[in-house]
Amino acid sequence: MGKKYLTLTAIILAAELFAALPCMGKAPKQAKAGYGVCDVAIECLENKKKSYDSQAYELNREIARLQEKQDAEAEMDQLVIYFIEAQNMSALAGKQIQDYLKKKDQIELAGSEPDYVEYRISAHDELQINVYGEPDLTKTVRVAADGTISYPLIGKVNVDGLTTQGLEEKLSKLLIDGGYIVNPQVSVYVERFSSVSILGEVRNPGSYELKGRLSIMDAIAQADGFNIDADINNVKILRIEDGQQKTINIKLGDIKKGMEGVEIILKPNDTIFVEKIGKATVLGEVTRPGTFELKDRITVLEAIAMAGGFTDIAAINGMRIIRENPGSKKKVIRINVTDVISRGKKEKDIDLVPGDIVYVPESLF
Repeated sequence: MGKKYLTLTAIILAAELFAALPCMGKAPKQAKAGYGVCDVAIECLENKKKSYDSQAYELNREIARLQEKQDAEAEMDQLVIYFIEAQNMSALAGKQIQDYLKKKDQIELAGSEPDYVEYRISAHDELQINVYGEPDLTKTVRVAADGTISYPLIGKVNVDGLTTQGLEEKLSKLLIDGGYIVNPQVSVYVERFSSVSILGEVRNPGSYELKGRLSIMDAIAQADGFNIDADINNVKILRIEDGQQKTINIKLGDIKKGMEGVEIILKPNDTIFVEKIGKATVLGEVTRPGTFELKDRITVLEAIAMAGGFTDIAAINGMRIIRENPGSKKKVIRINVTDVISRGKKEKDIDLVPGDIVYVPESLF
């Protein structure tokens, strides 16, 4: 196959691959009879996954045919990148299928109501206080960090931990006892709750209202849980205390194991950040292709060993590492295993970094 034809083939395959992107995660407007939106989306994604798997297979075969061809390294590098993209899109479709299956389960269980717990006021809440017939006493106030508000005639009032009804009763009593109003009719509403921010590797990062006592695990649950790449033992809480930022490092794995003394209750304006775990992926002609956590220093050959070693048809000297380069194209690093094993060039057995993809092509000889 000539270089010009090969390049054209690669472009066509890439175009077919990315043309399918608009369907990802979306359901057709018209659903089949008896189908819900989730069912239609799942069917669409399953078809796309089959297409990506087919493209990956054809690309892998093309790479294998080029193993012994001279002056084909650049073309092989590009096809390897397309192969990885097809694998990634197949994995993404698979993940989205699982997400839709979970949504179906949630819809079926939607009839169950959570137990009602009356909200208790906390620092940084914004309260609307109305006193019927007394416009000067109708105020919007913010709860201070010490749990108090400043209210006309009365002054400082501790409101931390009270329900809105409890605060209504407290203000009414203070107004009566102070001789200000004989029979006050007080109403209290929470206009704006204090909040915490949850960022990083959670499904729905953002700001969440801090309604009463909230633990870090409760907050993660509000954000729909961890992403698959979350490092649950590398979580940080950023907190402002006395005008200074404080960082609290947490191993949530300890909390999930039920260890005592490790649960933390959040404070208003806390920011939770869940780090991404470092991972590398090994694909192609190895016994157990897959993704591996980079908890320690791991070289490319150590990753191959973790994947069960090479298969009998592996082109070991055609191995490549595809590495992300921020702000530029992917970098392809070629690895000659013979140099490392037979010639003792251990410096060629390079360390993997998070996000690396190791690809071992097939040999046709």
